[in-house]
Amino acid sequence: MALFGERGGTLVSVLILASVLGALNANTLVGPRIAYAMALDGVFFAGSERVHDRFRTPHVAILGHDGGLERRQGPRLAHVAEDLAVALGPTLEGARASSEVLLEAAARS
Repeated sequence: MALFGERGGTLVSVLILASVLGALNANTLVGPRIAYAMALDGVFFAGSERVHDRFRTPHVAILGHDGGLERRQGPRLAHVAEDLAVALGPTLEGARASSEVLLEAAARS
């Protein structure tokens, strides 16, 4: 913060937070579509390829994106959960750190 002062530090923190939230948003939007495409190809469990009648979205894949459907697959997909944890760990830690900086800046002003 010494280089740009407190306002610069706050601005950088806001930009980092926006970046982290954008990455999480992209993961939320893309993840279920990957399961849907894999189900269409027959390499993911049956049912994920179903599309909602009214909204035309892969609702089963979206509902299963939280890991509930993958847990039933057992050890075959255990590496998916590990990869997700490794990928999201730094992102979530960055979001936590950014929010702490923002809260400290807000408390000072």
